[in-house]
Amino acid sequence: MISVFYLSFSGAGEPRRESSSVLGYDKALHFTAGYVISDTIFALQRYNNALLPFLVPAAAGAGKELYDNYFDWKDFGCTCLGAVTRICIPLTGKEELRLGSLTVEYKKVLAFAGGYITAELVFMFQRSDDVFLPILLPAAAGAGIELLEGDFDGRSAGYAALGAVVRSVLRLGFKF
Repeated sequence: MISVFYLSFSGAGEPRRESSSVLGYDKALHFTAGYVISDTIFALQRYNNALLPFLVPAAAGAGKELYDNYFDWKDFGCTCLGAVTRICIPLTGKEELRLGSLTVEYKKVLAFAGGYITAELVFMFQRSDDVFLPILLPAAAGAGIELLEGDFDGRSAGYAALGAVVRSVLRLGFKF
């Protein structure tokens, strides 16, 4: 959750300047992507095996680095660290966090983060500021996950769409 808030609110005035903070935007995005991908694999598989939740994010991180034409081991390491964090810190039955009167559901935070990251990836691949696909794809993915889980209430799809909208507003409004 901390990395999602960091990604959402850090450095909007200074787009992606890695030297201005200890934890750069790109590294936090890689960590969050590794965590969210690993958590999605855990949710989809029927057994509690840690191999696939590590290999899929590692392969995605390696693929992204190969796509960049420069393999940054730190980015790859942050992606793997996100996956390892999800594997080593499993949920202990507590599916929500209460902060006074505010209740934050773990599943909704992940849906928001997934929507944010998916929108970022769509912006990266389409290389334009068109917002149709960066909002539609995360919402559709959130709805698909809800259908796979068997309890479609539209909330996860809504939070995924909200994450995509936040990413789109930051990109278009703040050029971030």
